[in-house]
Amino acid sequence: MHLVNWDKCARPKKLGGLGIRKAQEHNVALLGKHAWALFQEDGNRLCIQILRSKYDNGKINFKAKGSRTWNSLCKAGKVLEKGFALKLGSGNASFFFDAWLSNEPICNQVLWVHIHDTALSFKDVLRKGKWHLNEVMTLLPNDLKLAVESFNVLLNDSVPNCTTWLGNIDGVYTTKSTYLWLMGLDLNVEPHKSWSWLWKLAIP
Repeated sequence: MHLVNWDKCARPKKLGGLGIRKAQEHNVALLGKHAWALFQEDGNRLCIQILRSKYDNGKINFKAKGSRTWNSLCKAGKVLEKGFALKLGSGNASFFFDAWLSNEPICNQVLWVHIHDTALSFKDVLRKGKWHLNEVMTLLPNDLKLAVESFNVLLNDSVPNCTTWLGNIDGVYTTKSTYLWLMGLDLNVEPHKSWSWLWKLAIP
């Protein structure tokens, strides 16, 4: 009998595993469905409404302390937060405190945020397709300035900002895509490298 590494067993069948999911990663992916619902405007499930009424003070904060349910959700949210991205519509988002440029907000990439800029919105800095970084009082590193100036987006006041999931090509959160994201796996393999054929053999 040959022992097989558990990481290989926990891979999808297509990638040569047994299709068994690791409990911890799968549990995080399931909890993440509730975190995703908190970001969605149409998240009208009763449990989401309760969580919003108790913990949402205008911005979801996965560092907040609360009930066991909320604390578990916060732990999952911290693991998954790099996979959540803000998709700009109207541009009515915080320039410094929302993660619109990358998977972390600009406030984490500067030494400090000037008090004048704390209420600065994205559309305050980008107007009619032109950046007005000269109006920002906070000192921005040169590489950050270049990244901001190379960021192209077409704002539309009739379209609200929304959160997308980077682990799925269509931006929608699913348990399957999240588990693969957590495991660092990609199902888009070349046909000759796929093991799916093995599971289709008509053998006893």
